[in-house]
Amino acid sequence: MNTLVLKLVMLILAGGLWLSAQAQTVDPGLQQLVTRLYAEGKLHGGIHIAEGNEVLLSQAWGLADDVNQQVLTPEHTFGINSLGKMFTSILIMQMVEEGLIALDDPLSKHYPAFGHPRAGDITIHQLLSHRSGLPDYAMAQIRGIMPSKLRGIERLNAVATMNLDFEPDTRFNYSNTGFYLLGLIIERYRNDTYGNQLRKRLFEPLDMQHTAHDPKEAKTTIPVYFQGDGSAVREVTGSNLEPGDGGVSTLQDLHKFLAALGSENLLNADSWNLMFTRHSLPSESIKGAWPPPHQDPYGYGFSIMDLRYSGDRTAKAVGHGGAGLGSNYVVRYLDSPRIVIVWNNIFKNPVLPEVFEYIANSN
Repeated sequence: MNTLVLKLVMLILAGGLWLSAQAQTVDPGLQQLVTRLYAEGKLHGGIHIAEGNEVLLSQAWGLADDVNQQVLTPEHTFGINSLGKMFTSILIMQMVEEGLIALDDPLSKHYPAFGHPRAGDITIHQLLSHRSGLPDYAMAQIRGIMPSKLRGIERLNAVATMNLDFEPDTRFNYSNTGFYLLGLIIERYRNDTYGNQLRKRLFEPLDMQHTAHDPKEAKTTIPVYFQGDGSAVREVTGSNLEPGDGGVSTLQDLHKFLAALGSENLLNADSWNLMFTRHSLPSESIKGAWPPPHQDPYGYGFSIMDLRYSGDRTAKAVGHGGAGLGSNYVVRYLDSPRIVIVWNNIFKNPVLPEVFEYIANSN
């Protein structure tokens, strides 16, 4: 083992041991499990587990910066990737409640600048539930169908020249394009930036002081992000600024957000019911969908799951995953205050079934 590799390994171990010593947890078995998951390479980032306001464990494991020899902490700000789709869906449903838009309205009515010939056949409901048939610009770029250099409106213009993946409302395929368009609709009707609307209508009401759409607004340090080839992204400011998803947050702020799901301070009960209805099913995914197929049913901006809750009993839960800079996964059980949040600054599968199994077996 060369000197550099040995140095990095020692830093990682030092980070994990220091943070585990600082963590406050009511369950030594849970602490042992998370320590093992890190040692097995399944976690390199933050993990937060809570029952309402009772935090069972809130830690971070691994390197924040290999050059400056810094370790990750639970206070680090991190990129949330597609977790931001949950935020977008709430802002859209607030507009529905105000009568500014309707779920069965066509896309062409609310964002006529999008030039796809089928825009009049696609509804707000279909955009929220990934049933529009619009190709996902991110996958189009990954697969080389769309030039990787395209950004912003250029990507939408490229999608506008493509055929639909399927007839609207007949199938289910995750589409970043749809939520980008929803973000633009928010900006158009609110006459404001997407980031400002998030702050005014979501982050400030929930006291999410460390969450923003623009990474430049981060109040605590954003760690280095390590890529699959070993390279490091040391500055994420300027990333994920297209409306619709993305941004930065912290474990503590996402706890506040997940705890507020279902609150009439954000939406009325009918809107929440629509948000958490299974509008799209994995069995409806198209061939070649990524993830293959989408693992869970989808509502409006939320995945909807039945997870083990206590013993063999299951409970309905909602949440979202995210990938891009690292990876994320958040879950809130609807009929209880149980919350699980995971983020990584190296791309890993953020779904940790061992954690869910352990918590269920402990109750």
